[in-house]
Amino acid sequence: TALASMLNFVLLLYYLRKKMGRLGGRQILISCLKIIAASIVMGIVAWILINQYNFMMISRIYSGIVLLGIILISVILYAVISFLLKSSEMSFLIYSLRKKP
Repeated sequence: TALASMLNFVLLLYYLRKKMGRLGGRQILISCLKIIAASIVMGIVAWILINQYNFMMISRIYSGIVLLGIILISVILYAVISFLLKSSEMSFLIYSLRKKP
């Protein structure tokens, strides 16, 4: 099924490009690479932080608070790295949040 899905994707992309023209593949690739880089750094930091605690030895409430803190740190780190890499998606998000209704 994975092979059929890939073939389906390639054919649909071919027909879409044929109908619409250039799709900006280089810009999409650059954006994906920035997202992957930010995700890898965030994942490594989260993994290191999670391995610092033995969740079986502490109470459930404290475990939940620690886990929530790790998630919050990971989200902030991802946002900062995306901003530093000048990700177009992060720039759009910041613009949208600053824009007055």
